[in-house]
Amino acid sequence: MDKIASFMEMLAPLEGSNATDLPGTAIYKETQRRGRHPFLYKQGIVLIGQGSKRIYLGNTIYEYIPENYLVVSVPRPAECEIHIAEVHHSAFFHMALPKLKSVRYF
Repeated sequence: MDKIASFMEMLAPLEGSNATDLPGTAIYKETQRRGRHPFLYKQGIVLIGQGSKRIYLGNTIYEYIPENYLVVSVPRPAECEIHIAEVHHSAFFHMALPKLKSVRYF
């Protein structure tokens, strides 16, 4: 995961959202801890490069660290808490998933 964190650092020079050359992808960089706050997750896959993120869905708490990931199949309101890594910032990668217009059952 150190290589992924280094790659994210290179692609995310700014605080907040950093667009990449790949359509539908972004690297998010946070330099300060953020307490629990409302957040709307869009469809996509979220990878943690460094630091950690705690997601609250009702009474369930999910902890995301560099060793796991989050897949969001539909937009989902939640509450989020960001913890900063020892290197003074956290990095998160988001890749959008295409919206499904219809589902076919066979």
